[in-house]
Amino acid sequence: MIDLQKAIEARDKYLEERPHLKVFQEEIDDILSKCTEDDKLSVITLMMSAKLLEFQDALLKLKKELENAQGS
Repeated sequence: MIDLQKAIEARDKYLEERPHLKVFQEEIDDILSKCTEDDKLSVITLMMSAKLLEFQDALLKLKKELENAQGS
């Protein structure tokens, strides 16, 4: 239980330093509050995968823009 409390405190400190992420954390908390304990890991994995795909798409777009700028 102490490890959980430390993790929560670390998360809260992280969010205090990065307030733009608070809305995303609230979204995560809301989704997880509707899950059973057995489903939470699967839901978190799915959410992380979706976010990684978003990052991949953004990186591919950036790469194309850089290639186009170099070709100009």
